[in-house]
This record gives sequence, C-alpha cells and structure tokens, in this order.
Amino acid sequence: MAGVRMGLSMLLLTFSLALARAKDTSEDACDSDASSLLEHKSKPDQKVGTECTTPGMYHFPNMEGFRIEVSRWEHCQSYCRVTEGCQFFSYWPDGGCELQSGPGEFRKASTAYSAVISGPASCGDVEPGTINLLDMSFLYCMAHPDDGCCTCGSCCLPFCSSGHWTLRAGCNYKVGGFCDKSLEMPPPGCL
Repeated sequence: MAGVRMGLSMLLLTFSLALARAKDTSEDACDSDASSLLEHKSKPDQKVGTECTTPGMYHFPNMEGFRIEVSRWEHCQSYCRVTEGCQFFSYWPDGGCELQSGPGEFRKASTAYSAVISGPASCGDVEPGTINLLDMSFLYCMAHPDDGCCTCGSCCLPFCSSGHWTLRAGCNYKVGGFCDKSLEMPPPGCL
C-alpha cells in the first residue's frame, strides 16, 4: 500500500510540475534544461537553413541601452558584430533587436514571441580581415537612417560611376579601378 501511495505522490508531483510549466507563458519563462545555456557554443554547426541562428530561443540579460529596430535578423546580427562587447543577438517579431554581452541564460520564448531568432555575432563563415559589406552598410545607416538602401543593407556596395568603381560617401572602406562605362549605374538601392 505504501508503494502505491508513493507512486501516486510522484505522479501527482510530476503532473503539478508539468501544469506549472504549461501555465508559465511569459517572455521570461526560461528553458529549465541547463545544457541549453551554451547551445550556440556547444553546437556551432547548428544552422537554420544556411545560417547559425536558433528560432524560438533568446539570450538574457540584454545589454542596457542598445535596443534598436531593424527590418531583418541579419541586420540585428550585423549590429552585434559592430558593437563592442556584443557576443549574441536576439531579433524579435516586432523588429526589435537586443544585444547580449555573453551567453547568460538561453531561454525559450513564449508562444507569443516564438518567432524570435537568436544567434552569435558571427557565424564563423567569414575569414578574419574580410570586409563585411552588410556591416559597412549598417554603420552607414546609423549616420543616414533615412536612405532607402538601409532596408536591404546595400548601401556600401561598390558601383560604377564615371568609369571608376566607387562608393557612397560615408562608406568606410576604399575601392578603386576602372570599370566599363556601359556598367555605369546609380548607387545601389533596394528592389
């Protein structure tokens, strides 16, 4: 009889814990599995499509005072790359971009925010010293936020003008060389 009571007690405790987790749908309800705290570091090859992001999860706590709104998660990741101390980003369904200085807690988002995307500052697919045109465009857009090229990140792509490869004023790298005048075009914009 004592074994039956013990079994029922364990079953009731298990059910109560499951019910408590199901009721907790707040944004700060974190995944209780401690191994998920370092998921990005322990699984560097985990990719969604061709990227190293994780949907439905986010890092916490955020870097205070760094929240911005962007149109795509790639722009949020770029913001993280160009921000000193940023190691991870979280891109929210409302366009909000939050930065994190370390892995902290890796939390599961509530159903209302299940479209959140998080990831590391860099996916490791770019060799050191390589110019990242999206990062250059992001920095350009911080100074020129109303430029139409900012929504797609094409602001710092080189273009042919007067027979030479050139950039918009404000893009922080150099290009040069001649280009065929038949390739002349205005600075790149978004389609």
